[in-house]
Amino acid sequence: LRVESSDDLNTWRPLVDKATLASLSYNRHRLQSRRIEFSATQARYFRVQLSGKIPAWHVTGVEAVFPEPSLQYPRQWREIKGDVLSDSPGVYQFDTAGWWPLDRIRIQLPQRNTVARIALRSRANAEGPWHMRYEGLVYNLAVEGRSIRNDEIGVSSVDDRYWQLEVLDNPEAIQASSLTIVLGWVPYQLLFVAQGEGPFTLAYGSSQAASSRRDLQAILPLLETDANAIIKTAHLANKFTLGGDARLQPLNAPFPWMAWLLWSILILGVLVLGYMAWRLYQDLERQNAKKLE
Repeated sequence: LRVESSDDLNTWRPLVDKATLASLSYNRHRLQSRRIEFSATQARYFRVQLSGKIPAWHVTGVEAVFPEPSLQYPRQWREIKGDVLSDSPGVYQFDTAGWWPLDRIRIQLPQRNTVARIALRSRANAEGPWHMRYEGLVYNLAVEGRSIRNDEIGVSSVDDRYWQLEVLDNPEAIQASSLTIVLGWVPYQLLFVAQGEGPFTLAYGSSQAASSRRDLQAILPLLETDANAIIKTAHLANKFTLGGDARLQPLNAPFPWMAWLLWSILILGVLVLGYMAWRLYQDLERQNAKKLE
């Protein structure tokens, strides 16, 4: 398909030159590619044209999806190569060598016309239990010279280091000794609120620093509406040592005065109660001795 836009029905501007729609069936599964994405465009009219051989179907409706306006940060991507386990055909393991806040995963199938149902799991360390992150179809198809691939797999933000991909039902569907996945994440953003006049010193690495949490909920909305006026670019100067290695050593634990005070009061209370019980026992003994006389 070819997608164009216009404001007067006379002049048309191309938006997407080659887009592919598909509706395929495989082993009781249906693979559909029904979305055409393009950059945000303001236009009054849109036109969709078929290119090449006209298929035996027709369009019954079109739905426009408008993304919610928000402050978008560029997503970073990292390719990770995993090897199949020698004792478990169809099971690939990956080591990301780090802890990234992952929320998107691409599966790069090595062969064309491959469809497989997979399970994607992750764990924080090499000895921990596996947690299921995704189960479903992945595919890499070639239809009339066009490539149709499954969408990116969305996962809840997770920073596990070790990942596992298992081919379900048919382990021979992916005939490769290694497999590549592409991990995507949006880096964490650090917000520094400068106090006073510059130049400023950015100090880090002290184990003796106290927490300085601030409620920034009132500031965050301003970053989306007037970020250019609020956020300024800082240039790092030469790095120098402030406190040295001594700052890296944690402070000795403070003497637990409160705990000792509470225990002292408790012990004193027990002694007082014991003394009162002893005095009461002595009084009862004297009264009993008088009655016997």
